[in-house]
Order: sequence, then structure tokens, then C-alpha cells
Amino acid sequence: METELSKREQQIYEFFAYGGNTTKEAAKYFCVSLYTIKQHLQHIYQKLHISSKVELVRHYFLNNK
Repeated sequence: METELSKREQQIYEFFAYGGNTTKEAAKYFCVSLYTIKQHLQHIYQKLHISSKVELVRHYFLNNK
């Protein structure tokens, strides 16, 4: 059973799902540190049982048609 993403995690999940975005770009876009983005990504990966941005994109498009 997947744990639901927080509102911010959902925003970051969608930001990366559209591809081409770096962690640095995400930090700038959300006005937070690189560390904060990396922490959010780790939580997203754990909750969705994935381990990379490539898997994140795949997961998004398989589950959000």
C-alpha cells in the first residue's frame, strides 16, 4: 500500500515528472535549498517504492493518465 504524498511532495513529484528539471532548478523554483529538495525526493522515492527520477517519471505517466 502506498503512503499518500504530502502537498509539497506532490508538487515536486509533478515538477520532476515532466522531465528535464534538475534538483537545482527545483530548489530555485520552490525557493528552498538543494538539501530540502533532495529530502523531498527521498521521501517520494520511499513512499512510491522507486529509486530514481527516471522511475519517478515512469510512475507518474503510468498512474496519471
